Amino acid sequence: MPRREAQTTIRRATEAGIFDPGRKPIQRDGSVEVPVKRPMAGQKTVRQEHPEFYHKTPGLVDLFRDRDRDGISPEQVALLPRSWYILGTVITVKIDPRIEDLKRDVGSALLSIYPRCRCVLMDRGIEGQFRVPKREVIAGSGAETGTETVHRENGVVFKLDAMKIMFSAGNLKERMRMSRLGDDEFVVDMFAGIGYFSLPMAVHSRPDRVLSIELNPLAYGYLAENGRRFSRCRDIR
Repeated sequence: MPRREAQTTIRRATEAGIFDPGRKPIQRDGSVEVPVKRPMAGQKTVRQEHPEFYHKTPGLVDLFRDRDRDGISPEQVALLPRSWYILGTVITVKIDPRIEDLKRDVGSALLSIYPRCRCVLMDRGIEGQFRVPKREVIAGSGAETGTETVHRENGVVFKLDAMKIMFSAGNLKERMRMSRLGDDEFVVDMFAGIGYFSLPMAVHSRPDRVLSIELNPLAYGYLAENGRRFSRCRDIR
């Protein structure tokens, strides 16, 4: 499709579950080839002649599998986390309490998999009225340089402190869906956080006005700062 339609098409394909994350979107002669697993309604689909694949990086299990000679047993390897999420340059991971003594090994291994990231946080859930995360730096430079980062998603830039602010990576599909709603409407976003839904709507669907309400003073500070990055977000108080 034309280059200007590529991001929208990738979003639609992702929501439909047919986007192929193992292949790279490729620009050729002003157009973009978006890799899909099966035909997509409303789009011409062709067989890709020269696909480009992402290099498969080793997982945690791959790095730990042969380390029983170092005192790490197969039973411990079986408890290693299978998922984590990345916010900007910060990795956040939950670790089974039964292998928490391996937390620094896990953090170092994740940094070796993602060398562009600078620190790893262990997540122990959230607490209190403001839903503040309980996290600890287990690898990298976070303790010295801080855990503030900039996360880019769906054409929106979120600045936040990953140690102190909750950001649910699992809500990506819902954030993408909400970004298409509210055209020419007055939108009220209660419990807005740092702008998880307010900003995608303001950027993509052009509502008449967005009223974002947030009680946590730290989250509100990031909400205001993130909103000022966009020309349509002028009246923030």
